[in-house]
Amino acid sequence: MLALYITIAVIGLVLAILPEAIGRAPQLAGVKARLGKRADLILNIVGTVGAVALLLGGVLAFSAWRNVEADFSQGIQFDERESLEIFAAYRVRYYGIIIVVAMLVAASVGARLARVDGREPDHIWGALTWAIIPGILLARLWFITFPPITGQFDTAYYYSNFFNWETGGIAIWSGGLSIFGALLGGVLGAWVYFWRNGLAIPAWLDIAAVGLPLAQAIGRFANYVNQELYGDITTLPWGIAIDEVSKRVFPYQSTVDYPIGTLFHPLFLYEALWSLLAFVILLSLFLRRRHKLVPGELFLIYLMQYSVIRFLLEFLR
Repeated sequence: MLALYITIAVIGLVLAILPEAIGRAPQLAGVKARLGKRADLILNIVGTVGAVALLLGGVLAFSAWRNVEADFSQGIQFDERESLEIFAAYRVRYYGIIIVVAMLVAASVGARLARVDGREPDHIWGALTWAIIPGILLARLWFITFPPITGQFDTAYYYSNFFNWETGGIAIWSGGLSIFGALLGGVLGAWVYFWRNGLAIPAWLDIAAVGLPLAQAIGRFANYVNQELYGDITTLPWGIAIDEVSKRVFPYQSTVDYPIGTLFHPLFLYEALWSLLAFVILLSLFLRRRHKLVPGELFLIYLMQYSVIRFLLEFLR
């Protein structure tokens, strides 16, 4: 069955990329002409069917490989604070959903800004596809190389147990991503895309600089879902409770000294609000003064403002 599911996934992949291939490859230009007036509709249907087949085949292949039995009668169960269960076999974390939404929203904004600046907006989506994988890989690599001091495992453990599917370095699904690695990997991937396509890299980085803080503002609420990125105890009315003891760091794990209901600074919220303000300011600068700035300056402003807020928040973290 594993071979069958892999075959379905491969066929789905071919169908999913076929519309794009027909649109870009001169050798296939005649195919679209033969389909007539409804060519775009037909190709969209083919691409959608392919995407569904790719997803379904991939999930079933993974299930067969891991010997996981899915109960399709169970549907989707919202059974935990941090995740939902699909078909009693697969767990999807809200963290990942929020991060994906953040990326899509930021890319949509970037595409609009590219159009305003007289550039091809499709390059934003192209750069995003090149940025995702190195962004995730470097985010995880940075985390396991420089793990938090208060974390459960150290660098030596992550690397010596790298292929441990539960807690090792490869277990990205168990948590542990660094924003610094994500930015470095994402920018590197996008840089390669812009370079390969002969685009003016600093100008495109300026567009990215506007969308990045918006993505961070949305993405930081994933930290709230995971009960992480909080600060010292506080009596302020907007403090948040970290009632799950396993989510607390030393010395706050003592429910005697710090009982259930103790409030902590919501650092994720502070950074989200700062990032939202940064988005508004950078957007205003882009729309009103981009022609007076040297290409790349907006991106440098983005880097500087984020360095400032992270420096300040570390004193509360």
